[in-house]
Amino acid sequence: MGRVRSDREQRRRGAGRRRRSGERETVAQATLATDYFDLRAEDSLEQLLRETVAAYQRALDIVQNQYPRRNDGVVRRVTAQLVGVGKAQLVGVGVQRQQYEHAIAMLTATRRPN
Repeated sequence: MGRVRSDREQRRRGAGRRRRSGERETVAQATLATDYFDLRAEDSLEQLLRETVAAYQRALDIVQNQYPRRNDGVVRRVTAQLVGVGKAQLVGVGVQRQQYEHAIAMLTATRRPN
């Protein structure tokens, strides 16, 4: 009777370990998928910010060309600040993108692209 009970306990422990291993693998796969889609979203945001900064820069150039002699400092200052804010946001997106790349590399046990 003791041997049957012992075998049953070993099978139950083995099944528990396999289940936990499967759960860890499922969580890792879900995390990988989430990180990948977040990375792609950062790429889209980066493209949008680049286009926005370019549009702000064009607006600043237009203002400077239309009123070269006039002292219209408020418009220039505001437009220049918008360009600066857009560039700062691009830096933040780059940092976030690198964090997602690192997380994906850790989950897939590969090196991050340079």
